[in-house]
Amino acid sequence: MRAGLPEREPQALDRWYSRNLYEEIMRRNEGKPLYILHDGPPYANGKIHLGTALNKILKDFVVRYKNMSGFKAPYVPGYDTHGLPTELKARKAAGMKSSERVSALELRKMCKEFAVGFAEDQRKQFERLGVLGEWDNPYLTLKNEYVAKQIEVFGKMAEKGYIYKGLKPVYWCSDCQTALAEAEIEYKDDPCTTVYVKFKVNDDLGKLSGIDLANTYFVIWTTTISCTPTMMTTPTSSNSPHSMFPTAYSSSRAAPASPSICMAPPTQTSSLPTMSTAWRLRDMYVHLTRPMPTSACR
Repeated sequence: MRAGLPEREPQALDRWYSRNLYEEIMRRNEGKPLYILHDGPPYANGKIHLGTALNKILKDFVVRYKNMSGFKAPYVPGYDTHGLPTELKARKAAGMKSSERVSALELRKMCKEFAVGFAEDQRKQFERLGVLGEWDNPYLTLKNEYVAKQIEVFGKMAEKGYIYKGLKPVYWCSDCQTALAEAEIEYKDDPCTTVYVKFKVNDDLGKLSGIDLANTYFVIWTTTISCTPTMMTTPTSSNSPHSMFPTAYSSSRAAPASPSICMAPPTQTSSLPTMSTAWRLRDMYVHLTRPMPTSACR
């Protein structure tokens, strides 16, 4: 027997949509406990891909199961029509560079037409996958009622004192001339070199009585080698005890030829008195170590 799935599948979909199967399911489940699956929307800036297709199909599994197991589970698909990805693709489609100046009103109009067009294209593609939902009434983040609700919620947050003005470091795209979300940052898998740095103590602030400061050092380990030339202090904390121990280590870069004293985080040696101050340093000696993966360099 020949199944003829490529011919029969479109016929089955036509039957579903011609008889308004989704609306019929909602009528039959009226009065049952409500189950809402909120659709985290895809960007309306291109055709669907494997990721968006998988996302919608998995959600369809859940909604269908709930509708067949004693719930009323409506599904309202949505589209994210805002953001940098939409703007960049709208500019590209219009033949404009990302740095090209355009009025805010004209840019919004251009982006709206671009996003609404792709929202319609994606609707047809999702329906072809057999996903049931309110495709004639999706939510779009550019709709006036959606924006009004955002402003309403923002106003309530402001009334409760949750909104304040402050300072925060943000990522900046020099090409797009706009801020970037942390989720949009990808690091190159580039190994880096780490170093142990030996800092000579210049002033112990009276904490190391009876010790020869001329041969006393702090030892640190760092992945940000470029910062070491500007380091003038090293902090210690009363909550993080350090140890003091003698060492005969010397190198071509290290001036003292006699045994010196180094201080570092806890070892099996005697404990250094705890301190909550920043030690002023003089001179620096660097010992290169093996390269480390990028994850250790951030």
